[in-house]
Amino acid sequence: TASAVPQTKASTDPSLVLYPNPATTATLNIVYDLPADQTSATLNIFDITGKTVYTTNISGNAGLHVANLPANLQLLPGMYIVTVNGENYTSRQTLIIQ
Repeated sequence: TASAVPQTKASTDPSLVLYPNPATTATLNIVYDLPADQTSATLNIFDITGKTVYTTNISGNAGLHVANLPANLQLLPGMYIVTVNGENYTSRQTLIIQ
C-alpha cells in the first residue's frame, strides 16, 4: 500500500539539505537539523507514486547531522521525496537520482 507523502514545508526547507542533487545513490549525503526539542526523527524516502522505498530512525542531539544511505540501497533513476519527521515537525526535499 502506498503511503501519503506528507505535505508540509516547501522544498527549499533549509533544515534538510541533499547533496549532490542530482545524485547517484552511492554519493548522496543527507544533512538534517534536529530542533532543540527533538532527539529523534524518522528519515523516509518516497518514490514519485508515494510508495516508501526507504525508512530509518535517526537520533542525536539538537543541531546538524549528516546521514548517508546504505550502500545496498539501489534507487532507480527518477524523482523522490525525502522527509525527516519529528514529533512536532516535518522537513522535506525533492531528490533526483541519475
